Amino acid sequence: PAQGGGAGQINWATAGGIAVTTNGFIVIADQPPGGPQGRISVFSNSGGFVAQAATSAGADDNPSGLGIDIASNTVFSSATASDDHQKWRISAAGVPTWIDQEDTQGNVNVADMAVEVDGDVYAVTGNTIYRWTRATFNANGGPNNTWATASNATVGVTIRTAGGARYIYTVSAGS
Repeated sequence: PAQGGGAGQINWATAGGIAVTTNGFIVIADQPPGGPQGRISVFSNSGGFVAQAATSAGADDNPSGLGIDIASNTVFSSATASDDHQKWRISAAGVPTWIDQEDTQGNVNVADMAVEVDGDVYAVTGNTIYRWTRATFNANGGPNNTWATASNATVGVTIRTAGGARYIYTVSAGS
């Protein structure tokens, strides 16, 4: 997508997350130039613009991460400006529909999110990894687990499950 703030354009200076749905749609979160709220935009696997939706004001200002639950094509968007996260369902046609907004409890200004195959939600910020089970996250409860990272600038997370083991990968700014 081209640089910009219009439909089908991305403000690459503030692009904060990217996810791919099970049916191949590419979802990108960004903050449009001069915009008071973030947005998520959906593109086809060939890069064609499909749709976009504004996040609610104050909830996802400065969108910073996207995680996708592949079982339901639900996208979780996070923000560095708040501890609220939003959930979006991406339809078979690629249209995002807002589902819910949730508070991660404890001022967790999230840099990135990931969703495991079993539905557990992971988030990273600063030097901490947070994990919520699906039931706890949906009930707006505090995290089930937290772990410290070796860096104070953790900005990305992804999860891989293989052979019954869970692997959590993180990336830090400047590394």
